[in-house]
Amino acid sequence: MKKKILYWDTTLDPIDYPNKIRKKFFNLSLRNRKRFVNWLGKISYKYNKQLSWWIKLPSSRDPNKSNLFKNIIILKILHEIKSKDENLILKVDTKEFRNTIYRNISPKKIRKIEIDKKKNHRGLFFLIKNIIYIFFIYSLVNFLTKKKEINHLDKVTLIDTFIDHRQGNDDVIYPNLQKFIMRKYSKNIFFVPTFIINRNLLNTFEKIRVFSKKNYIFKENYLSLSDITQSLFEILFKKSFNENFKKYDKIDCSPILKQELNSKKDFYSELISKLNFLFIKKLKKENLNIKKSINRFENQSVDRAWNLGFRTFFPKAEILGYQGNLYYPQQPHQTPTFYEERAKVIPNKIIVTSKYFRKPRQEFYKNLKVIVGPSIEKQDIFKKTKINHNYKYVLALSGIYSLDKKLLDWTIYALKKNKKLKVILKPHPILPIEKIIDIKNDIFTGQLKVSNENIKKVLEKTQILISSGPTGIVLESLVYGCKLFYLFIDPSDVLLLKNIPVSKSMYELINGEKELLDKMNKSYFKKIRKKSNNLKELLYTRTNTKNVKLFL
Repeated sequence: MKKKILYWDTTLDPIDYPNKIRKKFFNLSLRNRKRFVNWLGKISYKYNKQLSWWIKLPSSRDPNKSNLFKNIIILKILHEIKSKDENLILKVDTKEFRNTIYRNISPKKIRKIEIDKKKNHRGLFFLIKNIIYIFFIYSLVNFLTKKKEINHLDKVTLIDTFIDHRQGNDDVIYPNLQKFIMRKYSKNIFFVPTFIINRNLLNTFEKIRVFSKKNYIFKENYLSLSDITQSLFEILFKKSFNENFKKYDKIDCSPILKQELNSKKDFYSELISKLNFLFIKKLKKENLNIKKSINRFENQSVDRAWNLGFRTFFPKAEILGYQGNLYYPQQPHQTPTFYEERAKVIPNKIIVTSKYFRKPRQEFYKNLKVIVGPSIEKQDIFKKTKINHNYKYVLALSGIYSLDKKLLDWTIYALKKNKKLKVILKPHPILPIEKIIDIKNDIFTGQLKVSNENIKKVLEKTQILISSGPTGIVLESLVYGCKLFYLFIDPSDVLLLKNIPVSKSMYELINGEKELLDKMNKSYFKKIRKKSNNLKELLYTRTNTKNVKLFL
């Protein structure tokens, strides 16, 4: 009997894999979630004291940056497929992954492997742009500001934050906390910003000028040009970790591990990470008395360098990681591991905003110290709500390009099939809608309307929210009594509501664009009566004189 030919483009998102492959991928992803962490811990052990390892892609566990976990699941699927049933034609993103497949999988199963050259897009121009931006920011900061004089006897608290494309004179991460501290406790508490690459240079110029007059200190005032050039040299030219690694369930992953270790995909973050560590080392040389460090903790490379720096040079300081966002199982890297604690790249304690997020945060490390703190930037949720039903459907984006593209594709499919449907589109503030889709598209002239209202105002008017992924508006919509159409796109989506006291009547998991169309058609003439609930008290924490002291 002639074998069936199955074409599998592994470079696509798993939701777009052939049906039978997709089911296997989703199932294996959940089953291997902890096993992958344990394996990564074993190969990380010998690099405990090497910062370079902890800022590289494989150790990040970030699925938006590293394909290591995804590729391991693909290899496991290939192992399970029987050669007598099908002949595979595969498309992969790198020659290293192709070589890994040939190294581990019987050639009888595979007819051909294609390499998608379009996926390899991080070239010389990308590096040059990043390098120019680093030197530009360094020069601009030192031109506009001077190093703040800090009394060596003062007990200092440092809070890390970010400056990006968003306009305004308030801190983009902690606007409420910034105002509170400025009012009462500004003397010994300082924000330390990291600059995110953006084209709005005039806005960056203005923010540096304004923030320099507030309780901010800039790392660039402490660092030297030689610090930057030396860090650049180490990242660009120093080769490390060129060895074979422990197998994953008899699968030799060394080629794809080495490829990611040598990748410059996350070059800017690596450079900022090294400079973070050097900055903290300079603080120690200045003989400053650091009482407390607060990291906006996502367990990214920049966070790891920040925490390792303070735990190395200021071991007596209180090192806290604040997770003011909610629980996102699709972002497993935000849940710390036992071996990251062993390497001292995570904070001593993690602050979450609800007792319901404690257990999920201890998924990979049961002894992780987790405390409940205030939802410092979400206090508006406790204000009186003006409920109405102006918006039938609102599509809320996540800020992740590939996911937002999928959310738009499914929604636009439904709109094209039913011209009566109309949707309000709420972009995510970190990703302008113009970078995802052409808003001159005909669909925007009648059926899809962009709203830049704040989240509270949008949700007060919304009957049904359509969304998915790691974005706070998903659970926030339930607080406001909205019906949630959650698009099932990621294998870990099923874990989102597992540990949270949410009634199944409040949401529906949507499998595919056709099911979304069906649900929208059925709900079109049905008015959703929004009911009050106590979720805001369960998922968020009010500020009070006691818990706000965590930041002081």
